[in-house]
Amino acid sequence: MVSLVTEPIPEQYLYRLTFWSRKSTKVRLELDKSADAAETLETKPITATAGMATEPEDLPWWRKIFNFLCGVESASNSHNVEQSGGETKAEKPKTKEELAWEAAEFLQEEPWWRTFVNVNAVVLMAVTIFFIGFYA
Repeated sequence: MVSLVTEPIPEQYLYRLTFWSRKSTKVRLELDKSADAAETLETKPITATAGMATEPEDLPWWRKIFNFLCGVESASNSHNVEQSGGETKAEKPKTKEELAWEAAEFLQEEPWWRTFVNVNAVVLMAVTIFFIGFYA
């Protein structure tokens, strides 16, 4: 009921935010943020390693194996990669048009992988239905 009463968000703010405009290459304008939200983000940076041990030596052996199998990098490894990447080449800042094009291009998938995933989904659903029907 509230969505029927409030005015809709203008089109310029919706590029790549809805299903129908997800592949749009148009530049999306940012919605105005409140001063409190902007202040909170500036004072408290969010890190991926918050609450985790900083050194790999601090982790137990089972956690190291778990992190390796799940593809989680330690803070020291990711820090070394960032340093080495920054020294080899200097990247120029990208324009908003380039960022919009990259965001739209990111969603493109190869036809072979799309078919592979769809076939596997159908096979897994068929197996699941068989097991539910067999054991019901």
